[in-house]
Amino acid sequence: GGAGVRGLDWGPEGGQLLVVSGPGEDKGNGVAALWRCDADGQNLSVIVEFPEDVAKKSPEGICRTEAGKLLVVLDGEGEKGGGEFVTIHDQGE
Repeated sequence: GGAGVRGLDWGPEGGQLLVVSGPGEDKGNGVAALWRCDADGQNLSVIVEFPEDVAKKSPEGICRTEAGKLLVVLDGEGEKGGGEFVTIHDQGE
């Protein structure tokens, strides 16, 4: 199985779409990563591929703070304390 879309957000300037991907329900070989896609859908590139310790916590969404920081929401399946966030420093600007 491949990767599925987990979350979407507009880039900081609005001209690009940020996409969080993760393995499908079958836990196949899909990549857990943050991608950048031009608004016209023509160019897709990886910003960051999440390390295994982050990927196993199931990246599920994106949110932005009022200060403009981009956070990836982790489900944390099976982890004590539930979900958590990872800050993305390079937002593909």
